[in-house]
Amino acid sequence: MQVDLSGMSSSGDEEDQHSVNSEGDEDEVLSASVPHLARPQRLREFRPDTSDDDVEVEDESPRSSLAEVEEGGEEEGELLARDVFGCPLSSAECAMREGWPKELNTKTLSHSCVVGCDKLTAKYVGKGRHAHDVGAVRADHPCPTDVPVYYFEMKLVDVSPGKEFGVCSIGLTSTSFGKSRHPGWDKDTYAYHGDDGRKFGNGKKGVPYASRMSAGDIVGCGVNYEAREIFFTKNGEYLGPAFSVILNPFYPTFALHSPDEKIAVNFGQFPFHFDIEQFAAGLKQKEEGEIDAVVLPSRLTIDDLLLDYFLHSGYKRTFEAFQSHTDKLDSQEIKKEDVKGKRGAADSIALRSRMRQMICSGEAMAVLNELQASYPHYLHNADCAITLACQCFIEMVGKGNVMEAIQFSRAHLSSEKVVGGSPAAKKLVKDVLALLPYEDPSLSPLAHLLTHQQRQKTAQIVNDCILSVTSGEKYSKLEQVLRQLEVAQMEYRRVKKDNTGAVYKVEEELVRNCVDSGEEQGWMDSATPLTSTIATASDQRGAGREGVTKEKHQTATKEESMDTE
Repeated sequence: MQVDLSGMSSSGDEEDQHSVNSEGDEDEVLSASVPHLARPQRLREFRPDTSDDDVEVEDESPRSSLAEVEEGGEEEGELLARDVFGCPLSSAECAMREGWPKELNTKTLSHSCVVGCDKLTAKYVGKGRHAHDVGAVRADHPCPTDVPVYYFEMKLVDVSPGKEFGVCSIGLTSTSFGKSRHPGWDKDTYAYHGDDGRKFGNGKKGVPYASRMSAGDIVGCGVNYEAREIFFTKNGEYLGPAFSVILNPFYPTFALHSPDEKIAVNFGQFPFHFDIEQFAAGLKQKEEGEIDAVVLPSRLTIDDLLLDYFLHSGYKRTFEAFQSHTDKLDSQEIKKEDVKGKRGAADSIALRSRMRQMICSGEAMAVLNELQASYPHYLHNADCAITLACQCFIEMVGKGNVMEAIQFSRAHLSSEKVVGGSPAAKKLVKDVLALLPYEDPSLSPLAHLLTHQQRQKTAQIVNDCILSVTSGEKYSKLEQVLRQLEVAQMEYRRVKKDNTGAVYKVEEELVRNCVDSGEEQGWMDSATPLTSTIATASDQRGAGREGVTKEKHQTATKEESMDTE
């Protein structure tokens, strides 16, 4: 067959018609390149984009494609896809959605590959002499991420004459993948290679994985998003996980590297050879089994979470009041192993409670002096020392003692003093020093630094610093539960691509505070609804306890009201 290339577009994006020599060898060439199909009269082919390739083609032999008949003729490529995979699924049976991979991308072809009219078949037309004349083609869209498992398949229709195994590969690649390399050879690409049965990932050396691919083999590639794994199948058999990766947007990709190799691909238009639905159901069942196998304490109650939170946050009076009333309910029902195990937190609760009250009463300097004199090891935490010093500076500026504040800043807030602090602590230093130019800082843009909320933040940082030394725990168990809820919500929004509605924030629900008058404040006004909800849920825990739990709730609410006043 002779092909006229004179009308070929340099961009490669157009489908160019070409004339065909009608001599006697035409039937032979067509039958070799398009098996099982009737001979067309005029052909069109999807040509590769040659505008930006950096490797020259070694030959100028005609690149006959698995071609398409002009309008009015028979769509040969579609017949080939049907012949390979059988009847396509109906629209009701097909699980494909908008934006999912559905065909091969004819705009990103290498010199050595041509794609059929149905865009589900491909043939290698190069010579396969070196590593940069691979015929690679990828799907038109990346793998979807809003499903637990995504899967696609490839059938090796023909191998090169005289060869037993195909020099082909199937896998996943990033957007930066080139046109003329096997997936797996470069960074952010992963594949299973048919010539040696090895798996190649992220540009590293190949590792033995499975058997080699022969003509007629159906090989699948899947992504398990729950486990963050890439896996492969062969002729309906699961080959096991191949790679554990951070899942960026990946494209299904196929590569050929042996003359006359042909493949057909299936993105879900046809029944899969591997039972992916049963596989996904098995993964779900396994996950549920692992969750059910977790041994929980005999009775992990809301009371336990609240007691742990009060102890962790240094709310001494609230902790003691709540503990005394829960003890009255049923000493056997409420387990306190976790509370007893936090010996350091229990031992330091009196100190932490007193420090909180002093800071929230505007006595940050007294706290700093006591820590320096009696507990200097707590100030080894740079953020704690910087934040407490900033609060002392704020109190001085708020009282109008500007000169005292300047002298204090030279001793405690100089550059060498804050060098070990976090970015947030260093920003706080800049903000508090910026209060000096204002005659009335309460009317400045930084007036929020003079509020009670800033004292609360400082008190919490000091509390956490002491706690990190005495018990080593950063968060209470109640906070851990709510933070997990926050992470789960964000992950759900990411997977569902749903950014509507309010986002749950732990810091907005669990606000740590103290009091102005010296009385300990267990809960802040804005957190009262959360307290009531948790306490109500605790009250409704068991039948027959309404009277006792009501008394407990009323007492706890009374303590809360007293602490808030």
